[in-house]
Amino acid sequence: MKKFRLSAEAAGDLTEIFDYIAEDSIAAAQRVRAGIHDQLKKLAQTPGMGHRRRAPRKAGRAEDSGPALKSAPLEAQRSG
Repeated sequence: MKKFRLSAEAAGDLTEIFDYIAEDSIAAAQRVRAGIHDQLKKLAQTPGMGHRRRAPRKAGRAEDSGPALKSAPLEAQRSG
């Protein structure tokens, strides 16, 4: 099984996301964190998965985040 490794910046971002959601619900934060890790594991197994897309244009931001920008949705999270 292929593995993934998060950069220090990405790990910090995930901690911030977890902490923000945990202010309202630790259980919800744990579900979101697990969902993100599940998607990362899937991506490690199938690097080409996802849907090609271009980043939305916003003032002060590059028009495109890269030539191979892809997205893959997490499953809907239940609140509570």
